[in-house]
Amino acid sequence: MSAKEEKTSPTKHYIIALDRSKFCHDYVLPWVAENLSKSSHITFVHVYEFTPVTLLPGPGLAPVGSSQMENFNEQIRKHSIERGTQFLKDCCRKAIELGFKPRDMKLLCGAPVTSAKQAIVEFTEEVEADGLVCGCRGMGTMGRMFLGSVSDFLVHNAHCPVIVVKPKRVKETKETEKNS
Repeated sequence: MSAKEEKTSPTKHYIIALDRSKFCHDYVLPWVAENLSKSSHITFVHVYEFTPVTLLPGPGLAPVGSSQMENFNEQIRKHSIERGTQFLKDCCRKAIELGFKPRDMKLLCGAPVTSAKQAIVEFTEEVEADGLVCGCRGMGTMGRMFLGSVSDFLVHNAHCPVIVVKPKRVKETKETEKNS
C-alpha cells in the first residue's frame, strides 16, 4: 500500500469492552497496547448496572412512599454512574502508562433495562465498530452453563470481529519467567 493510500484509508474503530475483573488491567489493556495500531480509533466501554429497590429494610420490610423510593433509587443510579465513570478514568490512566490513549470512553446502562452483553452488542452496531476486544474470566464449564459467558455471547452475536483476550496459561507464564 502506498503512503497516499495509507493516509486516505479509514481509521479502524475498535471497541474495548472493560469490566472490573483482574483480567481487564492485567491482560486486555496490555494486549491492546501491543496489538492495535496507535492510530486506531479506540473506544473504552463499560456497562454499569443497578437494580432498583422496591422495599427498604425496616420493621417488617414495609414499603415506603413512592417519592422516597424514587429518591433512593436515583441515588443508587448516580452512585453506579460515578463508580463506572471512575473505573473508565482508571482504565484510561493505565492505558496511557502502557503507551496508548482511547479516543472515546462510553458508559452504558445495563440492568434493569438490558444485560451488559446485550448493551455492548447494541453499541457496537450503533457505532459500526470494525472490531470488539473483550476479556475472558475463565469461569469454566459450570460457570458458563449457569451464568452464561459474556465473551461467548459477544462472539456469537456481535456484528463485527471479536477478539477474546485470555490469560496466559500457567505453563507459558513459568517458561517466560525462567527465560527472563
